[in-house]
Amino acid sequence: MNLSTHVERLSSKLRICALSLGGLCYASLVLLRDRQLKEMELHYSDVKIALITGGAGGIGTAITLELLELGCTVLVIDNDASALKTLESKAQEYRGTLIVYEFDLAKTESLEHFFLSEIASTYDPITTLICCAGIHEGGESFTLDLQDWRKLYAINLESCFILSKLVGHHMMETNAKGSIIFISSIHSHIIRGMPSYSTAKAALDMLSKELAHRFGRSYIRVNTVAPGSIDSPLLRRALGSQEMFDRAAQRVPLGRLGKPEEVAYLVSYLLSDEAAYINGATLVIDGGVLLSR
Repeated sequence: MNLSTHVERLSSKLRICALSLGGLCYASLVLLRDRQLKEMELHYSDVKIALITGGAGGIGTAITLELLELGCTVLVIDNDASALKTLESKAQEYRGTLIVYEFDLAKTESLEHFFLSEIASTYDPITTLICCAGIHEGGESFTLDLQDWRKLYAINLESCFILSKLVGHHMMETNAKGSIIFISSIHSHIIRGMPSYSTAKAALDMLSKELAHRFGRSYIRVNTVAPGSIDSPLLRRALGSQEMFDRAAQRVPLGRLGKPEEVAYLVSYLLSDEAAYINGATLVIDGGVLLSR
């Protein structure tokens, strides 16, 4: 979790107190600050090797960098070669290790073989899975042909099922604790004329609950994060223009769109030891949009 804001506030208070109270009191306040920071620090005993799908996209990149900052080995699957190169460049500034794989998750018939031969054979155990890959239907939703429908379902839902089954069962077999997180959407709760996207995300929410029940006794937690409108390449492509982008921001009670980093911070918390009792939950991060529905 990013503590820079807390550190700045505490440091500012300490400087003011130092000017007034002198060196001795300042030393005492430093000890107090260190104690408070230690209490705020999150712990990640089960997060060492993480697999992220769509990890080079907007939200995916933010999550990837957050885990790299924790010192994790992060394995990213994405089909965008250019975005993967950009991610590799950014990752050089972080403590963790980044490994990227260019793969099209729409090819679900070969996903299991790819995972077992290219990833699981080298990196074991994977105790963190974050399914962030997703596409949005284009054009008029109800004229979407069956081929495009199936592609959306393959990426947004079926790849999550395949990988969570593989990673989850492997963790069970090796008695490893871990966490699986699906990135869903508030569109699983509201109707906005996007039937394939909304139904796929609604199914993902229920898949999370089923897996949480199945894996829970093995200390493998499964949760879903449901973002609202987040300023990401996926959203900007879906909205199509700056005017539509501005309108989307106006519909949010907080008056702005969310940031990918804000979703990443929530994911980071769910992965921490401090969230060890959260299982089967769908956590909404939407600036209050659902409140007005």
